[in-house]
Amino acid sequence: MSIRGKVAVILNGRDLVINKGSEDGIIEGMRFIVIQHDVPIIDPDSGSELGVLTREKIRVRVYEVQPKFSVAKTYETYSAPDPSGDRMGRGGIPRMVTRERRILTESSNPKTVTIDVTGSTVNIGDPVVQITE
Repeated sequence: MSIRGKVAVILNGRDLVINKGSEDGIIEGMRFIVIQHDVPIIDPDSGSELGVLTREKIRVRVYEVQPKFSVAKTYETYSAPDPSGDRMGRGGIPRMVTRERRILTESSNPKTVTIDVTGSTVNIGDPVVQITE
C-alpha cells in the first residue's frame, strides 16, 4: 500500500515538505506525485457520479527525512524549444534544450506555486501519493 500525505510547506522553486516522515515509513529516495484534489465526474443526463478524476501535477523525490515530515525535490526534466534566435539545428530538425522541471513561486501568493510546463499549481494541502516505478 502506498503512503499518502499532503504538501505541508513549499520551500522554494524545487523543494517542498510532505507531512509524513520516518514514523510513517518514509525513507530517503522515495518518490511521490503531487495530485489535484480528486474531481468527481457527474453525468449531465442522469446526475449520477461516473467516477473520480485524478491528475498528476508534479513528481518529487525525498532527500531528507525527519520523524514527522520529509523534504522532497522535483527531479524530472523535459525538452523545450531552444529560446535562442536559432530555432533549427542540423538537417532542419528543431533545436531542443533539456531543462529541469521546476516549481515557480508566484509572488502574489506564497502558499501557491506554478509549474512552468503545465501551468498547474501546487498548493499547501495538495495530496501526495507514493509511486513505486
